[in-house]
Amino acid sequence: ALQHAVTVYLEEGIFVTSESLIPPGEPGCETAELVLLDESNAGAPFWQEMISGDEFKIVFILPYSIPRFLKARDVLHVKYRSTSNRWLTIRAGVTPHMFDGHQNGNSGDISRQKVSVMGLVMTYNEATGTFTVTQEDYDASVPIVSQLPTWIIGMEIAMAEYKSLLEELANRPTGSTRGQMPCNLQWSNAHRIDPTDGGKCIHFTAASEGDIFVVFAAVPNNRNTWITIEISTSGVGLYQAMRLVTTQLAEGAQSPGSDTLYQSYFVCITEDLAETRTTLQFGKTPDSEDRGHIWLVHEIEDIIGLHYYALGSGDQPVKLMGVRLMEKPTGLNLVCRQGTTKEDGRCVQVCHDECDGCRTTGSDNPRDCIGCKNVKVPFRYITGSADGFECSAACPAGMKVAPGTNSCQCLKRMEEEAADDTVECVADCPLTHYDDNN
Repeated sequence: ALQHAVTVYLEEGIFVTSESLIPPGEPGCETAELVLLDESNAGAPFWQEMISGDEFKIVFILPYSIPRFLKARDVLHVKYRSTSNRWLTIRAGVTPHMFDGHQNGNSGDISRQKVSVMGLVMTYNEATGTFTVTQEDYDASVPIVSQLPTWIIGMEIAMAEYKSLLEELANRPTGSTRGQMPCNLQWSNAHRIDPTDGGKCIHFTAASEGDIFVVFAAVPNNRNTWITIEISTSGVGLYQAMRLVTTQLAEGAQSPGSDTLYQSYFVCITEDLAETRTTLQFGKTPDSEDRGHIWLVHEIEDIIGLHYYALGSGDQPVKLMGVRLMEKPTGLNLVCRQGTTKEDGRCVQVCHDECDGCRTTGSDNPRDCIGCKNVKVPFRYITGSADGFECSAACPAGMKVAPGTNSCQCLKRMEEEAADDTVECVADCPLTHYDDNN
């Protein structure tokens, strides 16, 4: 009997019959590595975005709290109201009022790149995504924030972030940047997994006002071996080695964003040694059904050797119930939801015909691909960002496939560049030009 109990324990992991809690990290912890270690401002909005009327976050990181005003670690939501040239401060769970908007210290003049948060004026540096209190800002703030300390002058005290970094990164080239990462993880010797034996699933019920993370790892202390699933109110993101690979932004895939509303989730992983392929699936189990609803599928053409899993939190606590390790469900017990379809009894991601996987599940955009089935037309030959590309069945006119790659290159290139930095490829030089290679 004891041997049987040990076997069940090792195969199924811990079954939590009562509620457990993963504590939160401090405000800004989910993007701290992105900002401090990568020295990246990918999570910070541009000034034009901040004055567009869209809501964004300001994460305060102070050495001390400011009495009766700000905690040392605090997060506030802010939006610019162009009708009144005021900055409206929004606290979670609190109804905003007209008196929550301020325009002191020239913050109403958008050309100055200043914001006013509850009367505290700060100057924004778009290059770093940070806010600094200058002497001018301090002098304009003191009449409203009477206990504002002088040590704040000249200090970087806050960072700007998109309201939803996941949605923003979903529109950028694959692998171009790191995203949000868990702040607290619960690794355990009991949380071992063998995905090579037909696949395994982690099933759990959770509630949180913030992000919920599921992490698989070959080596837990080596983040380059991590596969991370982020479940948020904006959708679901899948990261490999901490870089966003693919997303599912459909409303049905999103979390409720409440610490009292529980929802059941599962994440399945299969390592096919024969095909050298790792497959991950994210889904939900509706209360009224015993079938799994698949929302996100991603395949990796590699065997990473994932043997550990952990559940984690962001800057809000995560309540957990019923965490258990299960066998991978059969095709008869699966419902393929938006952006996925059933093939050979399993759910697969729907993408453009030329895509080999896509960044946004269900996308029909040949520029939203993770990889290309045939050829790739990179940036400089198309408009977009430096890491962008478009998948195509064949190279466009005036181009050929570069040796040893699937990327297209010019047969001959016009020397002049367009205003958007793109170049024109031709098969032969026009009569008005000469070939400088001949």
